[in-house]
Amino acid sequence: MEQPESNPTFCTNNCGFYGSSQFEGMCSKCFREQVNRSYSTGRTNSCTSFYSSSNLSVTSPNILEDEVGTDNVISPIENDNSKEELKQENHTSPLLHVASAPTISTTFDSPTKNDTDIVESSSLSASPINSSNVEKKKRNRCTWETCNKKLGLTGFDCRCGGQFCSLHRYANEHNCTFDYKEHGQNEIRKNMPVVQAERMAGFDDVGVFFSDNFGADNNNEFDNENDLNRASIKKKFKMFIREFHINNLFIYREMLRRNYNSRRYWIDIELRHLSDYDDNLCDHLKKQPAELLPLFEEAAKEVADEITRPRPDDDVDMHDIQIMLMNDAHPLHLRHLKSEYVSKLVKTVGIVIAASSVRTKASHIAVQCRSCRNVISNIKVKPGLEGYAMPRKCNSVTQPGQPPCPLDPYFVMPDKCQCIDFQILKLQEAPEFVPHGEMPKHIQLYCDRNLVDRAMPGNKITLVGIYCIKRNVAMGKMNGKEKSSVGTRQPYVRVLGIRIDTDGVGRSSAQTLTTAEEEEFVRFSHSSDVYETIANSIAPSIYGASDVKKAVAC
Repeated sequence: MEQPESNPTFCTNNCGFYGSSQFEGMCSKCFREQVNRSYSTGRTNSCTSFYSSSNLSVTSPNILEDEVGTDNVISPIENDNSKEELKQENHTSPLLHVASAPTISTTFDSPTKNDTDIVESSSLSASPINSSNVEKKKRNRCTWETCNKKLGLTGFDCRCGGQFCSLHRYANEHNCTFDYKEHGQNEIRKNMPVVQAERMAGFDDVGVFFSDNFGADNNNEFDNENDLNRASIKKKFKMFIREFHINNLFIYREMLRRNYNSRRYWIDIELRHLSDYDDNLCDHLKKQPAELLPLFEEAAKEVADEITRPRPDDDVDMHDIQIMLMNDAHPLHLRHLKSEYVSKLVKTVGIVIAASSVRTKASHIAVQCRSCRNVISNIKVKPGLEGYAMPRKCNSVTQPGQPPCPLDPYFVMPDKCQCIDFQILKLQEAPEFVPHGEMPKHIQLYCDRNLVDRAMPGNKITLVGIYCIKRNVAMGKMNGKEKSSVGTRQPYVRVLGIRIDTDGVGRSSAQTLTTAEEEEFVRFSHSSDVYETIANSIAPSIYGASDVKKAVAC
């Protein structure tokens, strides 16, 4: 074993560490870097001369090393590990094609305890260290040309490929060559969907719309729910009014012509006739009466326009036709009306106990902004007790320099509104349907247009209508303001048809006489013994008292 140098010298590369004669006057770190550079540049002569002159023991991969003191060996390389390293690095370095590629283990005497510095030791293999590792270690300093600051663990990687300190990490500090704008545009193009030109072709084209005739084989049946559209339903209603007949008598077409010519703008429809004509259409009318009834009335108006031509010159504008529905089904009791019947067609029976005066309700309104004078006309108001919610903001375009419209700017223009008559009735449950010991139920009825003044208090009626709900509004006791419970609604029935019941004791209604009955009364009035006939017809079961009977007859 060689004795350590008495006077250690510094590394010839001036790195600050002590050098050794075994590493050509360099420290182990600088010597290892020189060997790696020689392998990377293809210069092998210096390494070969170093192997022949230095204290290196070359052993074959198949021969075990001799016994070596552990105190003197700094970093020995095991034979098995050297084999694996040679196999792994054989793919990257062209210098590994040297015959046998022996494993080189470097041993040197450790410095004495008096040495103040630590001499590094290394184990060298015949395969060079990967150049990427060297480059990674070299990037431990700031790559900006005027900085070269040591980074350690605080370096910042930039997209341009460099590593910078905290002062030069921003793109404007180190003149970054990475194009962030182009990169962002590429990301947007990648993430956004591609819209091809042929897909947008005809986007602004109005197009041609048509409706199917429900098939050529089954005109009276709907294929599915999607075929039930507004145009097809309206067409079916028109066909029903024009074509439905009993014994070659077109009852609804003749009724519509007769009523319109006599200025009675309504028509009675029996649901059983509609069911006989198209059962599926009748079922949809029962389930969605609020949506289909306006289509039914539009169809009746168009049919009336067709069958009443030519009309007088003063009757140019067509009047709206009201559809009144009647149903022969079993009536539903008031106490059985539950939430599942909301917005559906129902039939019920009861006694009218109260009737309000006839009032006016707007069917179409026109509103105007009090600030910019913008007018919105022909706004349709839904039928029933629910009103119209006025818009809180003006939807007109504000001109430059013009102040914005305030909140709640609209007011109703009465002279441009279309109004109808309506009446509120109070219906009480029929006595025969009230259980013993319970109070009868009550419900409100909404009647409009030609259904006004059809029933009076005390009449027992059978009605067909839509079971609706309205907001339950109560007046506050303290300040008189309206208070409404959230989610609470009050039920009522929007009447679509009324029939007064005359059956039972004490039930009466205004009856209309037929033409035959009127002729019979006229013939009876011309007879000579009319006075005696009327007197004898009074209380025929009571014998005598003819003077009393004649007095009653007068």
